Amino acid sequence: MKRFFIFTLTCCLAGAGSMLEAQTPVKAATTIVKTAAKTPAVVQPPKGVTLPAKILSSEVSRLRYIPQNRTLTVREPMEDPWAKIRALQEENAKLRQVNVDLQKTLGEKAIPSDAYIFQAREVSDINIPTNVFSGAVFSAVYNGQKEVYGVIATHAIASETTEKHALHKTFSAVIYKNGIQKIVPVEVVAASPKSMLDIALVKFPQETEGLLVPYRLGDLTSETSLISKGFSGKMPSSIARREIVACTPTSIRTTMPLQRSARPGLCGSAVLNEKNELVGIHTGSIYSEKGEEFDIAYATPSHYLKNLVEAYHNNGQTEIPFTLNDHKVADFSLDEYITYITLSDANKKIVWQLQVGSKFSYSKLQKALAENPQAQFLQITTRRAAWTDDGYAFVENRGKTDRSTKTTYTYDLQANELLSKVQSVYNPANRKRKTVVAYSKG
Repeated sequence: MKRFFIFTLTCCLAGAGSMLEAQTPVKAATTIVKTAAKTPAVVQPPKGVTLPAKILSSEVSRLRYIPQNRTLTVREPMEDPWAKIRALQEENAKLRQVNVDLQKTLGEKAIPSDAYIFQAREVSDINIPTNVFSGAVFSAVYNGQKEVYGVIATHAIASETTEKHALHKTFSAVIYKNGIQKIVPVEVVAASPKSMLDIALVKFPQETEGLLVPYRLGDLTSETSLISKGFSGKMPSSIARREIVACTPTSIRTTMPLQRSARPGLCGSAVLNEKNELVGIHTGSIYSEKGEEFDIAYATPSHYLKNLVEAYHNNGQTEIPFTLNDHKVADFSLDEYITYITLSDANKKIVWQLQVGSKFSYSKLQKALAENPQAQFLQITTRRAAWTDDGYAFVENRGKTDRSTKTTYTYDLQANELLSKVQSVYNPANRKRKTVVAYSKG
């Protein structure tokens, strides 16, 4: 609040006269003005004191001296110091309310009252930088029994062996029970390579499963838009209106209405349909040169989680059907990843080939088939991912030092049948490979 004060030089301050009598006229006048500035009152100079014009110093430049009436008038408004305090208090109250509303929104939309999703991180050493990523909790039925698991993106634990702080097979999951954080240990019990399905199954300690409320597995039906829930960095995030762009046997493609800077940590997020069923696991985004609003996100269909559960109960062994145009080409092992693909004509002449890098692109194969109608034979070469010797990471070795089993599948596109499956197995005793025909038609 601002006020105008008029100071008449008539002293009404208790004890001011005796103090001023011992000062020079200029110092006395300055004291009066300073006192008046602090005390809204009418001030009168002591007896015998003359106020010279010198009083108009820099300290009291806001006061105008009128010698005729010996009156000092404040022409500019003086700020009420309490007004600033009240304004800050009001602003603080508004921020508190915004925070309360935000927490309520996050509790309703991003983190339910119980643990549907979790945040995964390595906490064995708080001084070491660590990956922070998302995970989802789901339930599946195996042999008539309902079981609870977690799922994450494999690439979060598939760091290169040179990565010093790669996550272990056992790491920590931050779950939420009634809004309260709880840190529990989890273990990766099955995983598909990062260039393939890019999902890994984790198991919670039995004593903590009661804290979890899992998603039900669902399928895409008539949905055109999906929702995902996970963590953007360390903050919970709920992304609505992820419009479906396309679906392949290995991925669901959607729009990504979230700026790129906020996406790290989202991999492993739950992708949900309108029934709040888990239909996919978010595993990354494709950046568009046109801008981030044109980016495409992809997720692995959740029905593959049943295969991972099967592997958990069978020493890591299960089969993943690889299909093409609704026809099964072959059954891959869970740990297999594609390294090379070729298309050949009826004379076995190669018409298209692709060396697969960090991510297998099903759409590239579909496009190649459409552009090469003369192709008759499809040949797919695979390798095996494995845990490193130190147990730090699940990796794919695409270099010359790879000693994993090499498998080549040959498929007849016109007859829609697998012709052969040939494996090359490394023998550490003689450091040579041996070729084994695992399957041959006729």
